[in-house]
Amino acid sequence: MSAGVLILLTIVVLGILVAIALIAFNRWIDMQEDPGEKDNLHGMIDSYGEIRRKLASGTPRGLRRIELAMAPIDIVMLVECLEGEVNNGGFDQFFFNSSGDYAKETIDALKQIGAHQTAEIVQLACDRFPHGSPPIDISLRRTLMLETVSPDADAFIDLEERFYSYEEPISDLLEMFKEKHSI
Repeated sequence: MSAGVLILLTIVVLGILVAIALIAFNRWIDMQEDPGEKDNLHGMIDSYGEIRRKLASGTPRGLRRIELAMAPIDIVMLVECLEGEVNNGGFDQFFFNSSGDYAKETIDALKQIGAHQTAEIVQLACDRFPHGSPPIDISLRRTLMLETVSPDADAFIDLEERFYSYEEPISDLLEMFKEKHSI
């Protein structure tokens, strides 16, 4: 074995040992905390509902969103954002986060890449808000979600099941759109 490979292996092993030591140290620190603070398996992490309430109460009203020109790159960004948010936390996460500011534009973006069935699913999710449209103001939208639209973060389960079944090949449609527009 060459000296370079031996040095590299030594560095890797030392890195692993340091990582193990850090993990052990963090666990030791966790055990030093007041056990009364940890009343569930998640330790100090609040329930999802509590986190949602805290976020909503701390969101200032009237935040301005960035206006999109709906250029091809905006369309790609909106579709990728929708997929990321819904696949990670469902429509509840999509609407609760800033991505919900662009719900209507996301529907248009889906139509522009040819994902009409998915656009319909997103429209049905939007229809669950008063007046068939989520507010673009994130603070108002979060308040609505907590109070009426999805208080238990479960209002969109049926639509998420449809979304997850991928009735149409969104990734393929998006790739064709990117190729067409040299993105």
